[in-house]
Order: sequence, then C-alpha cells, then structure tokens
Amino acid sequence: MNPGKGINVFVSEQFIDNQEGSGSNNSSIVESGAITKRNGWTTVGVGLVNAPRGLGSYYPTGANSVLMTVDGNQLKYLSGALWTALPAITYANSDRYCFVQAGGDMYIWNGVDAGSRMSGLTLTRPNTTPSAAFGIYYADKQVVSGVPSKPNRLYISSSIDRGDFTNATGTLGSSTEVPGTTAPYAGSDANYYDLSPDDGDKITALAKYQDQLIVFKTRSIWSITFDTNGQPIGKLVTNGVGCISHWSIDTVDNDLIFLSRRGYFVLGTEAQFFDQLRTNELSIRIKPYIKAMTASRLNRATSIWHDNVYYSAVPTGNSTTNNRCFTYHRQYTGWLQSQNINANAFTQYIDQTSQEEELYYADEVLPQVWKLTTGYADASGTASPQPISMYWESKAYDFSTFDIQKRFVDVTLLFRQLSGAVKVTITIDGNRITKNYNIPGTSFSGGLGRGGLGKASLGGKYEAGILGTTSSTVTNNIPIRLNVGENGRTIKIRVENSNLNESFTLLGFNIGYRPYGRNNFPAELRVY
Repeated sequence: MNPGKGINVFVSEQFIDNQEGSGSNNSSIVESGAITKRNGWTTVGVGLVNAPRGLGSYYPTGANSVLMTVDGNQLKYLSGALWTALPAITYANSDRYCFVQAGGDMYIWNGVDAGSRMSGLTLTRPNTTPSAAFGIYYADKQVVSGVPSKPNRLYISSSIDRGDFTNATGTLGSSTEVPGTTAPYAGSDANYYDLSPDDGDKITALAKYQDQLIVFKTRSIWSITFDTNGQPIGKLVTNGVGCISHWSIDTVDNDLIFLSRRGYFVLGTEAQFFDQLRTNELSIRIKPYIKAMTASRLNRATSIWHDNVYYSAVPTGNSTTNNRCFTYHRQYTGWLQSQNINANAFTQYIDQTSQEEELYYADEVLPQVWKLTTGYADASGTASPQPISMYWESKAYDFSTFDIQKRFVDVTLLFRQLSGAVKVTITIDGNRITKNYNIPGTSFSGGLGRGGLGKASLGGKYEAGILGTTSSTVTNNIPIRLNVGENGRTIKIRVENSNLNESFTLLGFNIGYRPYGRNNFPAELRVY
C-alpha cells in the first residue's frame, strides 16, 4: 500500500482511505506518494532586534532584488548577511504588514500608518496614501483596503502615480474620506468603490483571478470588473463563505486557496463554464484541526504556494501567535501538519547571485528570518542545529472485515534513502497490543540479513560484493520485514525519526495476515 494521500482526522481511523494516514507531524509527501521527513530551515542574516513583521520581495527595474521586513519601527533590508535599516521614516506598532510592488516601487501597508513607498533604496511616505492594511496591483493600478474607518471601501490609485489615492476635488479630496492623507491634493484619476456598505460585513482580502479583481469579505466573495469608463462594477460570487485573512490567499495553479471561518476553500471557474466562479471546501479531512483554531485569531493566518505545496501557518489552541503549519500537497490532494514553523509572513525571493527562487518566513516570536533548506535540521545562527521530530501513522486496517479476527504474521516496509534509525510501532486493536521495532539504518548488515540488504546509508555505499560498490539510495528500494505474530481485528503502523540530519522515505508497506472463521470471536463481545 502506498501512503501518499496525506492525513484524515475527520473520519474514524478504521474507515479512512487505505492510502490516508491517521496522524502525522513534520512529514512530507514525495515521488509517487511516499512519506518522508520535511526539510529543515536555516536563519538568514544578522541584525534583527525584534521579531520581524511582514516579509517582502522587491524587484526594482535595473537594480538588485531586495528582501525586506519591518523590525520594530524600522524597515530593514538584507544587505549581504546584515539586516540594514532605512531610517528615513518609522512605523507604528503593527503586527501585520503587506508589501505590494506597483509601478516599479514597493508599497508597505500596515493598517495604522499611511502607506509608505520604497523606490530603489529610498523610503518615503507620500501624503496621498491612505492608512490601508493590504493591497494588490491590478490593471495598472494599485487597489488597497482595510482602512479601519472605511471597512467596505476599495481605494483605487491613479494609473500614473500608483501611490496617489486622492483627487484635487470631490470625495477623494478629503482626509476624512481618505484617512492617512494630508492636503494639498492634486490628483485627478484616483477612484474608490464602496462595496455593499450596509451588509454588516467588512472587506478582509484582495486577490486576482484571471482578469478579475476578487474582493473577499468575512462572509462573502465578490468579483470586480471595470466598465469602459473605468468605473468598478461589483458582482456577488457567493454569500456562503468568505475569507478571514488577506495573507492566507495564494494562487495555486489555476485556482485560489484561502482560509475562511469554516476552513480552507478553493475558488476557481466552474467546469465547462469559464465565466462562472465556484468555491469548494478543501480541508474537510483536517476539520478537527480547523475547529481547534481560535476564531478570534484566524486573521493571523499566513500562507504561500511554493514548489507544489501550499503552506499555511496558523494559531492553534490558546496560542496568540502562529504555532502550527499546515501543508496541502496539491499533486496528492493531501494535508499534513508541521511544528516549529512559526511564520508571521512568507515570501518567495529570487537571490540576485544564485538566481534560485527560495522560500522564506519571518518568525512570529524570535528576531529571525528563515530560509527553507534541503537538509533535515532547523539551524538558527551560531546555535546548534535542532533535530526535526517526525512521525506518520497509517489507518487502522481491518481489510474490509472489521469483525473478523486475524493472525497478523508480519509487516514489510519498503524504504528508500534510509539514513539513520527508524522507530516502528505496530498497534493491534487500538492499544491492546503494542510492538516496537528499531531499524538501525546504518547497521543493516548486522541483524537484518546481509544478502538482502547489505550496508547502506544515505549518500553511502553498499557492502562490497553484495549489492555493488556505488551508492544506489535514489534508485534502489530496501524492503524490511518485521515479525508480528499476534491476533486481532485491526492493525496500525507508525514510523518515526527524531534524530539530527536523519531521514527516510517510506514508499509503501504490505501486511501479511490470515483471517480466522466467524466462530473465532471473543465470547465477552457476544450477545445472546
């Protein structure tokens, strides 16, 4: 059986799909649906004093790319290995920042200060930007929202100056209508749109889908287009679901994924009807985890689509900060969860030197920015790397006969890239019988059969004269059989590794068993 469909904690572990798991932490899905340990993270740069807020990737025309964040009340960018301040202006205390590149400049929004503008490495605060919380670049204009006193208003910039949201006359010529701005105003082509202002809801997020501007409220979704005169026209997509956090939205292939109060949803076009939008719930299999989130803190959720995986950091339990990261693996339609990825914000950034697009996150608690690596440890600065504690649990297999007693003979696991030890736990009928095994990944020749396994480790070589003299950990599979010899109705497998820089890939497994007849049933469970 191949274990590559993620976890399902919504249905009883005995009745989930054969390829789904009943639990997991710090794992990932690779190849054709194999389970492995997630990759580690390493910190980048020194010079941050506070936990960074927000993370932006800026690609100015004709200049080097810039990775930036807000440290306390200052904007900082990564210069070599040093986070360097741009002290021209300061920021009020805000927990959320949105970075929008528009017209060659980078705009920084936090819902408290008027928006600031970074042009090259010059930071200013125009008198024509509102105190918006988030924005997006759409149709050659910048569209922002989240002004506290105007919760249903979209502010639409000039197409000439994407930092000008005012006009010399009319509604947009007043600081009351455009909070954060100051006179004098000279603009003429900025615009605004009050979206269903009396519905008791507020705008929470903005996104682009094909040629449409998508506006989310807490309980509804709207599509905005512009007529021939450039005036916005709103159309209701659904009033059955909305978005709780602007930072939870990202484009995933041809769709949008976002977090609502009810869970994660996907928005895209209806099949065969390319002008009709539809939403579908995506997270039903992790519904109990969704319900464990504190509703009042869901607006902290931050997400990103990177390398065919949708990452989403959220607060769970009583945590006031993001302390859990859910990953949706689109290729396998599976969800997993990880700890120790406490992200305030994600971004993808293309370094000018390497030209590699890599994933970064700003830490919720520590003064650190982290980058995804290919190793299996979380490394912070000069501190010792920390091991990643990983496990994955299968369903409780009853082989479609939940009432029949069986003789479980053995379990055969098929590994690849086995480096280090793997602990395996077999449980029968819940916790009635528990058997523990330790697979010493670097000591196969000692107790698991020289002829069948040899001596192999990740990046190492097989034992000379047994299976060749070159490393084959990528192409060769390693079957390992565990003797069980117990009776029961269901059997479940757990694999785990908590060691530094160790990992494995579980390609699949096979359970050897013999069913008993119907008369072999515990007398204490019979009713006469």
